[in-house]
Amino acid sequence: MCPFGLFVDETSSFSCVSKCPKGTFADTKRGYCVSRCPSGFFADYESSYCVNFCPNGYYGYVNEKDEKNSRFCLADCPAGWFADPQTRMCATSCKAGLFADPEARSCVEMCTNKNYFAVAEDWTCVLNCPTGFF
Repeated sequence: MCPFGLFVDETSSFSCVSKCPKGTFADTKRGYCVSRCPSGFFADYESSYCVNFCPNGYYGYVNEKDEKNSRFCLADCPAGWFADPQTRMCATSCKAGLFADPEARSCVEMCTNKNYFAVAEDWTCVLNCPTGFF
């Protein structure tokens, strides 16, 4: 076990390090550098720590298909996902009251791109008004 503030690096002869090597994250509960953060934590690539909540400007992303790290912090949500400013998470849809803006990849109060129309039925920003709408 390492002194407080240092972490066991299993990739280098179990030495104590102050910053975990690239691709690993400091698990403050166990005191180890880990390749996958414990359940309920996000891998923060900026700080190389396992965190409960992503830092400002980053959004929690849960990828069920990624076996190595299924929960991590991203500055921009991937295509098809939207940054929810209220939960600070990437989501596949936005909550009622926020529109899914595909260009900004975020949930917005108003569709900001002058080429987009807001569709309240499914809370999305679209390029063309759906049939029957003006």
